[in-house]
Formats: sequence, structure tokens, C-alpha cells
Amino acid sequence: MDWRIFSNEHRKNIVVYLLKNKELTPSALTDKLGIEGPTVSAHLKDLENAGLVSYRRVKNYKFYSINRKGLEKFHADYMKTIGDGLAAIRQTEPVQP
Repeated sequence: MDWRIFSNEHRKNIVVYLLKNKELTPSALTDKLGIEGPTVSAHLKDLENAGLVSYRRVKNYKFYSINRKGLEKFHADYMKTIGDGLAAIRQTEPVQP
């Protein structure tokens, strides 16, 4: 998993809004975030490619929501990476008497 997906504040905010609202259109996200539509669309595409959001289409509208399995996998991978990193640090720390 590429951790850089959350290096952008707008992508983090999109995930937060989707977690709170269950489902939103790009237009609603544009209003909430105060950024241009093409920027929101690009961030949604990045999040979709990372497996963190999905959408359903109703006529000409896309309704985006959190991809729960994708978010759970991201969280599990993140926690494993942190845990592995902490274990490696502990192994290199000098033993205290």
C-alpha cells in the first residue's frame, strides 16, 4: 500500500467526509471542501485506485462511499508496518541495566 495517498490534506478530508456521511457526490464534496470540481475528481480517482473508495452510478451521478474492505486492509497494512518498525527499533536499542 502506498502511504502517500494520505499525504494530501484534501484526500484525508474526503475520507473523513465519506466516513461521516456514508455517501456523497463529487459536487457535494466540492461544496464541503471549497475546492474545484476537477481537483475533487482527481483525488477521488486516486482514492479509488488505492482501493479506499468506490462509487455507484445513478443515471448521470456518481455516489462515492468508503470501500470498507480497502480501508480495513490499509489499516492492517499500516499497523503491521508500524509494528515491524517498532520491533526493529527495539532490537537495535541498547539494553538498559
